[in-house]
Amino acid sequence: MMRRDNNPFRAIGAVRLGMALAAFAVAALIFTGGCENKTEVVLDPPVVTSVTPESAAAGDTITISGTGFSRIPSQNKIVVSACNDPDADCDRVSVGLTGSTTELRALVPDGSFSGNLRVENRELLLGGGPVGVPTPSVPSNWYPIDVFLNPGDVAKVFFSSESYDYSIHTEGADDYLLILFNSASTSDDNETFLYSVGIDVEGFGVAEGEEEESVEKVEAAPGLIKRYDIGVKMRREAAEHLKRISEGGAKPLETETAVSKIQGAGAVPLAVDFNVYSDPEGSNTEPSSYTVVTADLKYEGTYTLLYVDQNTTPTQLSDAEAEELGMIFDTSIHPTNRGAFGSESDINHDGKVAILLSPVINAMPCPGGDCIILGFFNPIDLHPSHVSPAVTNGMEIFYTLVPDPSFGGADWKEESIESIKSTLAHEFQHMILYNYRVLIYGEGLISLYMEELWLNEGLSHIAEDLNGFYSDNIGRANLFMGAPWGTKLTFRSDHSLENRGAAYLFLRLLGDLYGEGIYRSLVQSHYAGTVNVERVTGTSFLELFGDWNAALYLSGRGITADPRFNYSSIDLLGDFLPLNVTEINLPVSSIGAWQLAMGPKFIRLNASSQISYDVTLGTSYGSLNAVIIRLN
Repeated sequence: MMRRDNNPFRAIGAVRLGMALAAFAVAALIFTGGCENKTEVVLDPPVVTSVTPESAAAGDTITISGTGFSRIPSQNKIVVSACNDPDADCDRVSVGLTGSTTELRALVPDGSFSGNLRVENRELLLGGGPVGVPTPSVPSNWYPIDVFLNPGDVAKVFFSSESYDYSIHTEGADDYLLILFNSASTSDDNETFLYSVGIDVEGFGVAEGEEEESVEKVEAAPGLIKRYDIGVKMRREAAEHLKRISEGGAKPLETETAVSKIQGAGAVPLAVDFNVYSDPEGSNTEPSSYTVVTADLKYEGTYTLLYVDQNTTPTQLSDAEAEELGMIFDTSIHPTNRGAFGSESDINHDGKVAILLSPVINAMPCPGGDCIILGFFNPIDLHPSHVSPAVTNGMEIFYTLVPDPSFGGADWKEESIESIKSTLAHEFQHMILYNYRVLIYGEGLISLYMEELWLNEGLSHIAEDLNGFYSDNIGRANLFMGAPWGTKLTFRSDHSLENRGAAYLFLRLLGDLYGEGIYRSLVQSHYAGTVNVERVTGTSFLELFGDWNAALYLSGRGITADPRFNYSSIDLLGDFLPLNVTEINLPVSSIGAWQLAMGPKFIRLNASSQISYDVTLGTSYGSLNAVIIRLN
């Protein structure tokens, strides 16, 4: 059983609440019949005098006795708070089921942890209030409540304070999982926050602290091609270019107007000169960053044109291999992505998407080395009227390398062909999202509605999965599982493999919980990032993040059948590397280490006997949050 004792925030909260109630009870103004008929009503807040039973678990029915409750049970808001903090994220809420003005029956809210309970009366007062003004919430006093956890129960404590005390009382050798994450908002993806866990075991005292390593990065999983996503840079540069133009900046000084290399339906040219972005260090709006290649048509499908650079040899890519790539995109990837996310643009009115394979992509140096550029979608191709003709092809087109066996032998060639397919699925999501966010909502010039990097990339990794390309996502996720505290789910610039693995796993669970239609809703939205996720799911992001953290440990273990904590689309235990969990064998010890914001730390507290212990959490600054799970 878990209790919360001697909370330093309880007294502070009580003082604040008493002052608020005193002020509120002086006078509550209720307007009826217009400004002339103003009536002043003294409103007494409800009072909680007892809660029965004294100990209960989330989902159990409790009886709340007192006075001043709403005569309509459902208009009584039951709030259980583990920290009594003004931050509503700390509150767990349910409503009255049955009762009267002196007694309520209600459920202990899901995710509750020991703390205090109060009743907020939201009854529409007699005579009503001003039009458009919400009915005031009338809070009662706080009353202590002991919420215990059954095996498999998940409690969540979200708060904004820098420290928090709570107690766990075991009834035998009960083990708990403590998940800590810092939700501080920061633009620096690598900014770290210090957390500390102090464990005071009855009869033993506080053990000496054990300092862990600082934030860790894990080496790439064996066999995982380290891709460099040059498309991130290209989308950013395109957005900056459009912003300059929208703010009145001069257009390129060109005498020639850019036109689409392929225009309208009808005969498709057998050979085309394409502008290919070839300098990762250069801007995609500068002609010097491009190489012109001549490519031949190798495949024409219902929705696809596939061209191959004339400098490609049959050893690098045969006509049969090129045709297979085109057919896979036309008959499988294209319909799958359209069904999952929506439609791409068609600025040249030919009803097709082009694919260009060229050794120029093979030759592109990978920034930082030890990686490879497999392919990309260049947004500048969709803005021919706003850029130089030398930097755009004025059409929907993807660029990929050719699977040259000289890079790594025949096995590498076969593997890279599969990677090209997954890259096409990945980049096609980016193209579809760009159509909605910039071309439609932004009317082709404004990037205001563009999706945040972490969610845009996560959706593209989901596109790989939906098309049956799983292996690279498993590799990225394994990097995250090896050191989850060293990742940042909501990354803004650091699109490293482990951060992408976190985004993939988070969105994979959202698809399991809300259905895969959620991916289309996230793409076709005017919102971005965490706000987009909250609008689409109707749930706070902290709540979703906490549930996801719990699922990373609980999924497939048989501890709980709750779908919020179990993946249905992937076998997390069978196909992925084990989650990195710090084991603490009580009655030792205390630990402290660093973590990135939105990077969860998993700590298992193993009790070897019937003992009681207090756990104190702390952080250097920011917003430390806790998820507590009873495991047995």
